[in-house]
Amino acid sequence: KSPALPPSSDDVPVEELRRSVATGTNNYAAGFALYSLQMRNGQSDDALNTIRHFTDAKECPAYFHYLAAECWAAKGDWARGWKARLAYEAAAQRQAIEQLERVTPLTRK
Repeated sequence: KSPALPPSSDDVPVEELRRSVATGTNNYAAGFALYSLQMRNGQSDDALNTIRHFTDAKECPAYFHYLAAECWAAKGDWARGWKARLAYEAAAQRQAIEQLERVTPLTRK
């Protein structure tokens, strides 16, 4: 099952997206928009670099790992695709648990 993805903005110039991504690892909207633009333009290596910028940070949304898996699979690199898919599953599970704990704090005895 594919994750919910944020809307992608097509009206932001690519250079502005690159600057936004370069300033940190938490501008997820700009990262997804840049990745989407790069994939539409057939720049899968650039798209993977954009994704890696976020997946190297532990707290990125799980969907970045999913996008990496899809990109590696499209390139025919099945081993890297499966590794990224496993990273997606682990990140999605971790984020679901963290969200559940915020909503219903666990009591420890």
